[in-house]
Amino acid sequence: MGKLKRQKSKTKSRTPKGMETAVIIPDIQVGYYDYSIEPTIVDLQPIHDEKAISIGLAVISDLQPELIVMNGDNLDFEEVGKYDKSKAYERMLQPAIDRMAEFLRQLREAAPSARIVWIEGNHEKRLQRYLNERAPALVGIRKGRVSGEGRAKYPVISVSELCRVEDFDVEYLVGYPASRFSINKNLYVIHGDKVNSSGSTAGKYLPSISQSVIYGHIHRMELSMVTRVTEQGSRTVMAASFGTWCRTDGAVPSVKGGQDEDGRPVLQGVENWQQGIGIITYEPHGVGHEWFYPELMWIIDGRAVFRGKE
Repeated sequence: MGKLKRQKSKTKSRTPKGMETAVIIPDIQVGYYDYSIEPTIVDLQPIHDEKAISIGLAVISDLQPELIVMNGDNLDFEEVGKYDKSKAYERMLQPAIDRMAEFLRQLREAAPSARIVWIEGNHEKRLQRYLNERAPALVGIRKGRVSGEGRAKYPVISVSELCRVEDFDVEYLVGYPASRFSINKNLYVIHGDKVNSSGSTAGKYLPSISQSVIYGHIHRMELSMVTRVTEQGSRTVMAASFGTWCRTDGAVPSVKGGQDEDGRPVLQGVENWQQGIGIITYEPHGVGHEWFYPELMWIIDGRAVFRGKE
């Protein structure tokens, strides 16, 4: 028997041309609760995870992406939600708004040239719903206009104005659950309104989509694909969620969370949530086939490894 001839590979690696990088920031749920039980002492504890935020900012600074998409629920807004509120979460709106404005400053500092898009989620929507129900006369009120000036872009009591999105050149997309952002013709980002608590939420998106979708809302990391046969040939679409940057130990008010006699959260890690970041390498609109390639970075207990760096 003769020797098998070894076939040489003709595939060569190269830096992709015309491609850009996007970072997807999942639900941050910025907010606080008061851990102190003494009436004269305030002990603010975050329900977002500062370590996850720090890691995310470091990755963004390292990658210098062309695009950053915050896919909603970046503020928790517990006090203006419709669910039961405990004393520990009272008067926490201002600290949360302050931290979110500071985060936008940090984000812009980390990526000075990036386009930053913030998609409204159901938690940001809580503020508008609260005004509609409790103070409709204040809906749409803007700062006073003086001679020679145009009308203020955003209402005074709005996420855009309170978090100073204009100061940091952040685009805020209102209109949950309809608001969406297209990365290219094959991939778009939404906050999402589907949940499958006992299984994969991706399975709720895949049967009905013709484009790939990145969604939030569920605080879990998922990536699933399906290939369909069409008249134009086979087509594969993806549904993906990149987790959360909030705490996963019970600090965030939820249906699975518990509270002690003083209204403070019981921290027992009851959530099936994961922390992570999404990185998309993509061909922008008008370039090639507008392909994209997703990467998931998992954050575990304040640590992460991405592309050989910790």
